[in-house]
Amino acid sequence: MKVQTLYMCVSSLLGYAAAQQGSARIVGGTDASIGKYPFAVYIINNASGSLCGGSLLSGDWVITAAHCAKDVKPEDLKVTVGETKFVTDKGIAVTQNIIHPDYGNAGDKNDIALFKLEKKVDYQPIKIHTDNLGDGEQVKALGWGLESSTATTPSNNLKEVTLKLISTDECRKRVSSFEGNGVGSQYCTGGTPGKDTCSGDSGGPLVKEKDGNWRLVGLTSYGAWDQRADVSDICGTEEIVAIYTRVSSFMDFITSNTGLSSSDIS
Repeated sequence: MKVQTLYMCVSSLLGYAAAQQGSARIVGGTDASIGKYPFAVYIINNASGSLCGGSLLSGDWVITAAHCAKDVKPEDLKVTVGETKFVTDKGIAVTQNIIHPDYGNAGDKNDIALFKLEKKVDYQPIKIHTDNLGDGEQVKALGWGLESSTATTPSNNLKEVTLKLISTDECRKRVSSFEGNGVGSQYCTGGTPGKDTCSGDSGGPLVKEKDGNWRLVGLTSYGAWDQRADVSDICGTEEIVAIYTRVSSFMDFITSNTGLSSSDIS
């Protein structure tokens, strides 16, 4: 079985070219209210014009997807913090770009990177969800991705959408290497037609509420589908699943590179 995958980063966005594969957005999402997700950031690569999402882990560390950081110079990056609206005239410089050493290929399970900000910010970071989540649990994805298949600019506002973790067997129909929710280094969502993440949302947070606080579960990585399927739209259809990097699997990578302790981030 041939499987098609799509990384969820919008390229040439600042040049306002069409998104890759013709469809790109948080699908079926609603506007997030101001201040609800202070940890959510967006990252602009001024060299390529691409957009990704990310999350504040501390005042000066951001976590995102490795495919948003590969072959990227820190000086080309700007991270916008504390904004619900999408604007291009703000942003903090990045001084370090740290990609997981085992990241390499499309669909890789080590799709995680860290950015060090030039200065600290005074916004609430997010803690990492360390509990194992299982099939059927609801999670929420956030992002500024495009809102229609014909759109050429990002969403004007941060979007949120509720998704569901699907079974290992169902996910393996599209991603044969998937180990299982709460088992391996990835989470898999699907089975919510009309609701999805897609291009422009890469690296953005997948979250779940615990004890009244949002906790970081995953990072938007890629979408996958069987090439034999009649997929009329790249995102938000029954045939497509979305893969997220399971952040709690990478605690050692995070603490060893940031100097933050486990108690700082979880």
